[in-house]
Amino acid sequence: MKPNAEYRLAVYMILFFVYLVKTEWEIKNKLPQPVYKFLNDHHDEIICVSYLFLAYYYYALEYD
Repeated sequence: MKPNAEYRLAVYMILFFVYLVKTEWEIKNKLPQPVYKFLNDHHDEIICVSYLFLAYYYYALEYD
């Protein structure tokens, strides 16, 4: 299965939102409270899974 660029863009966007939440850049007022709470509570897991996906993405591009 060849991954496409939309998946990679989605992962980068998720990582960017986690970064904004963890650096407290006034995003708390712009995100819905459940989304903010989820990103704040589970940021370690989200980052870990995102990097695993990106590693798989680049591995699949190289060896598929």
